[in-house]
Amino acid sequence: KITAKAKTFKTTTKTKKYTVTLKANGKALKNKWVYLKVNGKKYKAKTNSKGKATFKITQLNKAGKFKATVTFKGNDYYKKATKKATIKVKSVWKTVQKGSKNSAIVKKIQRALKNHGYYLEYNGRYLMVDGIFWDYTEMAVKEFQKDKTLKVTGKVDEKTAKKLGII
Repeated sequence: KITAKAKTFKTTTKTKKYTVTLKANGKALKNKWVYLKVNGKKYKAKTNSKGKATFKITQLNKAGKFKATVTFKGNDYYKKATKKATIKVKSVWKTVQKGSKNSAIVKKIQRALKNHGYYLEYNGRYLMVDGIFWDYTEMAVKEFQKDKTLKVTGKVDEKTAKKLGII
């Protein structure tokens, strides 16, 4: 019997650890290979003395719900076992755009833009880190996105925030 529970990870977690348990007649099966298939990628892990196998998932970086299949192929003593589970990956960043009321986040964005050499001046006037996301902040974000070959929207999405070093 395989025990595999639904699990939620954050997109920012580089290596997601997913643990399953393999037992037969209530006893843990140790040193057995268990396989995981999620989002077209395959992983394998060996069970420990408690029958637990921990998979290190590295290829799941986008937000979404993923169907996972855990398989024990069986051997001379035990039958094959399969279990399906759901793995969720959620975004930790909410897109920030022109008109945003969250001044603390906007200040972080403006400081990061300034540190990267984008939010400095306009028409000879120095721009203030004021927490107000209006035209100049949007222009600086667009310029940054263009230079970093990101989709140019003027909105600070998760990819832009990562490139800015905010998350």
